[in-house]
Amino acid sequence: MNRTFTYKLTTISPVHTGNGIELNGIFDYVFDRNSRRIIIPDRHEILEHIRNDPKLIDDLCSLSNHYTLNDFFNRHRFLNQLKCSRVYSYHRLCRGIREQYRDGNGTVMIPGSGIKGSFRTSMIRNIFYNLNMAEQNNFLQTVLHERMPGEKLEEKLFGKPYEQLFKALIVTDVSFRQNQLALEEVQIANKVRNGSIREKMVNLKNGPSFPMSTVVEAIKPNSVSEMVMKWNDYFLQKGELKRVNDFPDDIESFHKIINKASLALAQYDLDYYEEDDSNRDYDHIRSLYRGLIQDIKNASGNEMILRVGWGSGWGSLTGHLLENNNWLDEFRRSQRMSKYQPGAAPFPKTRKITSRNRQKENFLGWIRLERIK
Repeated sequence: MNRTFTYKLTTISPVHTGNGIELNGIFDYVFDRNSRRIIIPDRHEILEHIRNDPKLIDDLCSLSNHYTLNDFFNRHRFLNQLKCSRVYSYHRLCRGIREQYRDGNGTVMIPGSGIKGSFRTSMIRNIFYNLNMAEQNNFLQTVLHERMPGEKLEEKLFGKPYEQLFKALIVTDVSFRQNQLALEEVQIANKVRNGSIREKMVNLKNGPSFPMSTVVEAIKPNSVSEMVMKWNDYFLQKGELKRVNDFPDDIESFHKIINKASLALAQYDLDYYEEDDSNRDYDHIRSLYRGLIQDIKNASGNEMILRVGWGSGWGSLTGHLLENNNWLDEFRRSQRMSKYQPGAAPFPKTRKITSRNRQKENFLGWIRLERIK
């Protein structure tokens, strides 16, 4: 029998869950300088429009660095006749756009697997930090030299795939409307050896330097949808899953585990930004994190606040299991991460944030789940 819970999902900040595709400014979209819009036409609709005109087909096939999709539509002027284009207000042409995940029908989605992955990380953290220090050290020591230590650690905690606790949990995909999307410029905050935070820069050999950035499709803050989560009691009771006794008996306890992990993650990021920032560039980001931490602390028994998607950071994937006894240094040395050297800049030293007109605007990936059924 399933226990089914329905949640109202509200995005706290922009959320980007990529599908692995980066749209190219040469072939995939155009920039309307007059209206300051980026238009992403549907390729199938373009082909349908020109299918009876061999000259147009040949012209479309000749796109290159010197003849772009922008040039193609300026020459043939039928872009406004297309009905399925995605249109975004944006201030400039960009080289590439990371596409938001969609299902086969083109519906914008946050995959349920991504939310479930965040749940899993929180549960790993909860189980790990309920062990005594000797047990924690033993777990980490046994995976220190593994090629994929994260996977091995999860296997030691939860067993083989057929034994894993999360077989008993089903999380649906969460759909959004196209008008709930916007383009966001994502920049990289970079912490240097002295602890100060600066923009990560691209330094051209014979040209100006500029902040490293990526443009993404992202679900806007305060966008609302619904999600369903099911607990399969048969698997929990008779499925012979490993650590089933660590799974909470009631939904409120589950919420507390998620919120506890999210609070630690938010505080970890705030601590990063609290370091020296003499230019005060990140004041707004610090303020957002302080507000988020207070929201997590004040969350009701029916709420979860968590982080999902691209740009959510190394800690969202690992649960910060290496915080004690210099284990982070041990793993960096063993795995040869970031050219490890004693006294090097802190790891991880970067964070992703959205920016507009060089102003630091928001963090990425935070959502609120409020149980409504």
